[in-house]
Amino acid sequence: MECDMTLICTKCGFTQTMFLKNGCIFPQIYQWAVETIRLGKRGKEWKELLENTPNAAVNVGKHIYICDECGYFLVRQDLSIHVPLDPNASKIHTEPYSEDYPALGMEYVLPMEIMYQYRLVKEYTHYCPECKSPLHKYRGTDILKCPECGEYAMTWDGVPLWSVKKRSPSESA
Repeated sequence: MECDMTLICTKCGFTQTMFLKNGCIFPQIYQWAVETIRLGKRGKEWKELLENTPNAAVNVGKHIYICDECGYFLVRQDLSIHVPLDPNASKIHTEPYSEDYPALGMEYVLPMEIMYQYRLVKEYTHYCPECKSPLHKYRGTDILKCPECGEYAMTWDGVPLWSVKKRSPSESA
């Protein structure tokens, strides 16, 4: 399951929804992310790390990233590189990903698979587009800077918008 988060400023009431979903085309997004790394668009170090790490996987789960220097925040894909705990693990999926985009036979690794079946090789560092400082992942307790009033008063409103498959009445019984 994935969710979106709505943040609200406790000072001015400004709200912003952070879209954390990859959607039904996740396998295609995974392949695009790997290809951008292979082409060197994420830097020479990342390209070489992916090439030189057998059975490497890229975490393309989305997170909120925050700048400690200027308070800017945004959503980005993780892009950290992992390896499977089981050296014989396959990234080829034989079960349909979704009804709209089955992706049978495509190579991808889901964020939940990375969480439980892989270990981190190296974490990708994102940089602030405003001041170029390194960003850190939102920890759930960070107070964010409001882009409207400039106060550090943006907090999660506590109501995640979950993405779940709707069940028919017969499935619920």
